[in-house]
Amino acid sequence: YNVWYKAEGATDPMKKTVNGTANSVELTGLLMGRVYEILLGAENVEGLSTNATEQLVTPVGNPDGEPLNVQYEIVNGK
Repeated sequence: YNVWYKAEGATDPMKKTVNGTANSVELTGLLMGRVYEILLGAENVEGLSTNATEQLVTPVGNPDGEPLNVQYEIVNGK
């Protein structure tokens, strides 16, 4: 899988490539209080899938506890 992410207003996304058996990825370099666009797409010998797109807002301030695991589930290959 390919995961692209960028802060709102940024022009160049960061990219992570994740093994097809992985069920999580750590996005680094995020800043507090920013809106991020995250795109997830699969790639194989037949080509690229249509990307799934999500927007997340990073929290502001000190965390109350441990970070929450953000997860994305692929259903029916999408």
